[in-house]
Amino acid sequence: MIGVGSRFKVATLGDESIVVVFEPLGIEVQLATQDHLVVEWQGDGEGEVSHAPGVLSIWDPTGGRSRAWTSDGTEIHLWD
Repeated sequence: MIGVGSRFKVATLGDESIVVVFEPLGIEVQLATQDHLVVEWQGDGEGEVSHAPGVLSIWDPTGGRSRAWTSDGTEIHLWD
């Protein structure tokens, strides 16, 4: 588990892309090979990261207040 206020990088390795799913919102982002996202958790509580073949799930500790950016610095809209 990763604590609130943490900022971490999610990267692909090898030659396969993955789908990153931001839960509990269910927002899916395709992450190409040799690319990355930066994720920051805000608020209270602890989040969780889990994976299955081709999918990485990021469970937000506050129910949808994470922030994320593509490798070129563009913010991904994760919540209203």
